[in-house]
This record gives sequence, C-alpha cells and structure tokens, in this order.
Amino acid sequence: MLDERSLLPGVYRSDPWLKELFQSSDIVHQSLLDEIFQLYKDLFFDTLSKGQVAVEERICGLDNSVFDLDTRRALIEARWKTTGTCGVELLQTICDSWENGRCSVSFVDGAIVLNFTAERGVPNNLSALATAIEAAKPAHLPAQFKFEYNTHDVIGKYTHAQLAAMTHEQIHSKEGL
Repeated sequence: MLDERSLLPGVYRSDPWLKELFQSSDIVHQSLLDEIFQLYKDLFFDTLSKGQVAVEERICGLDNSVFDLDTRRALIEARWKTTGTCGVELLQTICDSWENGRCSVSFVDGAIVLNFTAERGVPNNLSALATAIEAAKPAHLPAQFKFEYNTHDVIGKYTHAQLAAMTHEQIHSKEGL
C-alpha cells in the first residue's frame, strides 16, 4: 500500500493533525483494499466467498445450501462449464472441478465410463458430482463410475495378518477384495 505520508514534506509529516487524519483514513483504505481483494478472489471458482456463492447459485438456478462451501463451488463451476455441446472433454472438465476428481472419461459400449484414478479415493461428495454429470450428459446414455483402487471401507474388513500376506499392488488393484 502506498504511504501518502512519504510524499509530504518533512514538516507536514510531523504535524499531529495530519497524523490523526492519516490514521483515520488508514482504516477506510484497508477496508477498501480488503473489498477489492475479495472481488478479485470472487473471479475464480475455488475462492468464491459465501456471498458470491449464493449469487452464482441464484444465477445458475441451483439450490445447494445443504452442501459444504467447497462442494457448492464445484457445482457452480460444473454448471458454468456445462454450457455447450456435451462430449467426453466436457465431462472430463466437470470431474476435474472436484477435489480428488481425477479420472479418465470414455465412451464404451453405449455408456459413459468415468474411471477415477486419484490416489486419495472417491471424489469429495460423489453424489453431487453424479448430479452434475447427470445434468450435463445426454439423457439416453448411462454413466458408469469405476474406481481403480480399494478404499478403506473395502479393505477395513480384513485383519492386518490377512493384508500382510499380500503386496501393496495386490491390495491396490485386486477387485472383489
């Protein structure tokens, strides 16, 4: 922030009245800078404020108040990106909007296959992602969600001794574990 006091002659810088005036204006300046910075952050989906999320939800016709702030931001981003023709690239973009949403999207045997490959598992709020995919994809095509790993929910049923008998790769890739 520019300190206007440095632009004044030395005699004025030590004046008590001007010191008080500058201290009073510093509060207003800081408030304005905070608002400008938030406006800048509101230009990006991942840093939208709660107030701007509510505005964007109204614009997009969404009612996502039951979700946490990050999921609401992802749904807004997905909605803005779904304008236009639906294709594999569009569905890939929607998935990439979610945390842990890294996947490969393909069209196999008349179905859209979303194969999630993120190390951390299932995307945050998978039901919201599924809703966004349903809104974007052609209605006559089914969407299949596949995961290339076994989650803690799956392997948590086994004892340490049972899992110790397998390699990490076997646990990671074994289907029906």
